[in-house]
Amino acid sequence: MITKNTAPNAQERKFLNSVIDFHNQVGVGYLYGQECQFSPLQYHHVVGRSYKQNKIKIGNFFILPVPQELHDVGSNDPDNVTHFRHNFTRRFGNQRDLWQMMICRMEEYGLEIPSLEIIYAISVTKY
Repeated sequence: MITKNTAPNAQERKFLNSVIDFHNQVGVGYLYGQECQFSPLQYHHVVGRSYKQNKIKIGNFFILPVPQELHDVGSNDPDNVTHFRHNFTRRFGNQRDLWQMMICRMEEYGLEIPSLEIIYAISVTKY
């Protein structure tokens, strides 16, 4: 379900900034392999910014740090998530599982993570 308001609220902005800061420090090798550890990153909204799952707004929380070559619209990488979502999923796994791995890693570092309601809503998406 799509809603009209896509601008992130304060809680969503705080989470996005936390994701950015965390991955600028630790890299993304644990998600995509060591060859991508410190690649330039872009932030992928898996279902779009305004998506709701079971009436819960998850769009601005369901984000992944993705190496630029695997996300940028100008990239021809055969595993680019923007152009070839199924190839990306075959190589790296479901995006909801990558997100869960990211959340667990952030929690291990003592960072604030989304509510259980949001985590559950994301865990039941098809992505």
